Amino acid sequence: MLMQAHDYQRDAGNACVADLRKHSGVICSMATGTGKTATAWMIAEYFTKLGVRVLFLANREKLIEQAVASLKKFTGIECGIEKAESSAHNYRGSIVVGSIQSLTKERLEKYDRNAFGLLILDECHTTMSDMYLRVFEYFRNAKRLGFTATAYRHDSKSLMDVYDRISYEYTLKQAIKDGRLCRIVSEPIPIDCDLHELKYSDGDYSAESVASTITPVLSAIAEKMTPKLLNRHKTIAFLPLIKTSMSAAELFCGQGIACKHVAGESEDREDIIDWFEKDSRNLLCNPMFLSVGYDHPPIDTVLWLRPTTSTLSYTQAVGRGTRLHPGKNFLYLPDLIMNGESHDLCKPACLIAESAEVEDEMNAMSGASGGFKGGDILDLEQDAHEVLVDRREAKLAKHIKEFKGQKRGTYDPVLGTMALNNDVVSDWKPRVSGEAQSASGEQVRQLEEWGFDPTGWKSGYADEIIKLTKKRIDSGLATPKQLRLLCRQHVKGADKMTSEQAKIQIEKLPVKWKKIAQWKQSKKG
Repeated sequence: MLMQAHDYQRDAGNACVADLRKHSGVICSMATGTGKTATAWMIAEYFTKLGVRVLFLANREKLIEQAVASLKKFTGIECGIEKAESSAHNYRGSIVVGSIQSLTKERLEKYDRNAFGLLILDECHTTMSDMYLRVFEYFRNAKRLGFTATAYRHDSKSLMDVYDRISYEYTLKQAIKDGRLCRIVSEPIPIDCDLHELKYSDGDYSAESVASTITPVLSAIAEKMTPKLLNRHKTIAFLPLIKTSMSAAELFCGQGIACKHVAGESEDREDIIDWFEKDSRNLLCNPMFLSVGYDHPPIDTVLWLRPTTSTLSYTQAVGRGTRLHPGKNFLYLPDLIMNGESHDLCKPACLIAESAEVEDEMNAMSGASGGFKGGDILDLEQDAHEVLVDRREAKLAKHIKEFKGQKRGTYDPVLGTMALNNDVVSDWKPRVSGEAQSASGEQVRQLEEWGFDPTGWKSGYADEIIKLTKKRIDSGLATPKQLRLLCRQHVKGADKMTSEQAKIQIEKLPVKWKKIAQWKQSKKG
């Protein structure tokens, strides 16, 4: 590549390439703003050097334009384009970028069925539609590599028909911790709006019912939010319909905010976007038009005015403001608390919570009277996590048998410790088909080396335990064998000890246990 890749991008590339050798379809999940397209081109470049032709597919004009530009920027490689009036069936280069809508049956049949060895799918959560399935069937011998900002969706099980494995995940939470994306600060803002009458359509609240519910309170929202937005630099607001977006823009203007509305149908949309990007301290309202493919790093406030149950839609919209920019300390994401909110309504918690349990606890703490007053959502997540750990200790005492090995029939304190700090251990469920298969021989070997009994474990569960264990070891904490020995001797605080501290504690154990530890170490050597 012409540009230097980040460590996590190289890790993603290595993981995907390794899995594509064994599987037909894999997913790479990376948070918005962390370079999914650059990672895709890094992998594509690797395969083209092996003589494999690549077809990159997207479902939006903007995404296709960005893909073509970034391919040239990151690799220097030219590509063929398959969309609208442009056809690439006679193109002999190594990469073709195409619009899924353009690949009709007639256009597909102009290609040889073995023209491509790898299909790269942008926004792969959409790839269960008939358009994509038709392409997959036609190029049935090609491997499939899907990219998405989040692999967690209401219909994630449907992805199991197309993808075998989630090869790599780089979450928003991890990216923020690594300093790759900016912090997110939220605060609950009560709004007297009743959501009980919202109607569902295609698995989410219909835009029409949301619009009719939100419109009567737009004036109150504008009045309440104006003092907060006056201190922000760039705000983007998402609304359900064009007319709702236009109304909101008028109301904010009436409050003294420099504000405009833009939609796909706006004849002067380029001029409006140019105004938004060049002027300072302004607000741009849109009816979800800019939720995907729009990148303007200075955006420091996202105003979400479209209640939804779609984690993906919410995450994509918030992602417009998570990129780093000089002078931007955090993304402000107000949480409008309304009446009749359901537990599955997307709120700031869903962006970083690693489970529904943590998300529910965060929402409860945020919405409760006298609860979360506002601040970094990572702090809120930590508070929720500590509450849940206390609950899990009591729960674990009752369900300790869940952490017994099938062969040995004894309680594994290492798994128990992991269960206290990560609900994946106790509540794991497969997301794609490959995770539901039996653990591989290599996974079993690694787990047994650490002292686990993986009899009957599924591949996805084994993978989670391996990742958690490696994370412990890499951070210098007590190894599984050290922790297991200390826990069985009821040494307090063993789970928080470093490896060196654990070694010192083991030396203080009775001679019998020291000999056992020495014997195990000699076997390992």
